[in-house]
Order: sequence, then structure tokens, then C-alpha cells
Amino acid sequence: MHTFASRLAPRLALVVAALALAAPARAENVVNLARSTVRVADIDPGAPAELADIDLGRAPPPGSSRLITAREIRQRLLDAGADPKRVHVPASVRVASPAEHWRAAEVAVRADAAVRAALPAGVTLVKLSASQGVAVPPGTIVASARPVIPHSAGRHDVTVVAELRQNDDVVARAPLSLTVEVSEQAFAPVLHRGDRLTVVVEQGNARIGADAVALADANPGDTIFCRVTSTGKTLKARVKTRDTGFVVDL
Repeated sequence: MHTFASRLAPRLALVVAALALAAPARAENVVNLARSTVRVADIDPGAPAELADIDLGRAPPPGSSRLITAREIRQRLLDAGADPKRVHVPASVRVASPAEHWRAAEVAVRADAAVRAALPAGVTLVKLSASQGVAVPPGTIVASARPVIPHSAGRHDVTVVAELRQNDDVVARAPLSLTVEVSEQAFAPVLHRGDRLTVVVEQGNARIGADAVALADANPGDTIFCRVTSTGKTLKARVKTRDTGFVVDL
């Protein structure tokens, strides 16, 4: 004998199926973005050229996404002095940022060249390691890693924070552990008394250079007296590189 519930079940199944067919799920608008900011052109590729570069806010961190509503988009347009009616604004759009996942060992490998390039003469890299991985946008490079070297000869353990960039944007920072060998050569001045260099005088947008002779030993950042070759005049200059100094007191 069939119960009332058993007779009703097939009818309920048909109703559910009919509702599913009548109201299919709407596909979500998704924009994959490998930049740090969202622009109008990312939301509406057909937007007028004068509106295409309007900033709609920061993109989500690499490997994640965030939902931007039509209300947010319209408000950004209004804030920029643009007419929202000139842009096709969806009800919402999900912005997703792709990511490369660098393990700690890969961070160390990618940072090796930047670290070596930053080491002064007389300092040798013995070991380099990273304690953690990072998630970064595709195309990221290790742009700089400048360790502070101890002022004593021997082997030292130091730390440095590497700066990771995509184009001109800093997208992450990664701590590194280094072991370096510091020789006596590391403390020798790069510029010696009697060496020739160019001293530069800056006045507004004008820049004038002159050949000069260093009157003292120096390293970049030091301020020394230099004698201009053509005039014999003595000027005080801050050493920028082995070959260049900027006049600081005329």
C-alpha cells in the first residue's frame, strides 16, 4: 500500500527539475588580472579611450580574488568625474590575480644574482637561504637585496630583505639569511688620494661637471675636498661612485 508521501515524491521531483530548467545559474563575470590595480578597460574592454585608464582600486593579492559590485564601479567613475552611463557596468565582477608560488629554495635561487651584485669588493657569498616561500604575480623578479656588511674581517651571518618587483611595483619582500666571508680588502677605500674623478655642480636644472683630483681617501657617501684640475680651486664634494662626486659647498 502506497503512503501519501510516496505518492507525492515523484511530483516534487518533477517540480524541482522544472525550476532548475526555468532558472539556470548565471555565470559569474571573472577578470584575470596580472597588475596591481584594476582599470575601467579591465571591466569594459569597449570603454571610451579617455575613460579606459580610470583606476577602480587595487587588485587582490596574487592567488586570490575579490568581488567588485556595480555600485563600487559607478562610485569610482563619479569620483573621477566620469559618467557611469558611458561604461558597460556589470552587476558585479570578480577580479582574480594569478600567482606563481615560489618555495623557499626557489626564492634563494632567484635572489642569488641580486645578492651577489650588491656585495662590495672583498666580500664573498658563502651561503644563501630563505626561510619561507612567496606567492607573486607572473613576471616578478628579485630587484634588490642589499645586506649590511659587518665592519670586521672574517665569516659572518647576516640577514637581508629582498625586494620583489613586477615592472615598477613592489609585490613582495622576502627575508634571506646569508653567510659571507669578509676580507681586509672590503675596508679599502674605493677612491684614493690623488685619484681623478668628475665633480658635479648642480644649480636648479643645470648640471656642470669638471675634472678634479681627490685630496683624501674615500668611499661612496663620504665628503672630501677635491681640487679642480683646470682652475686649481678646492671644492668639497660628496663621493657618489669611484668616478663621481657632487659638490656640496661652493
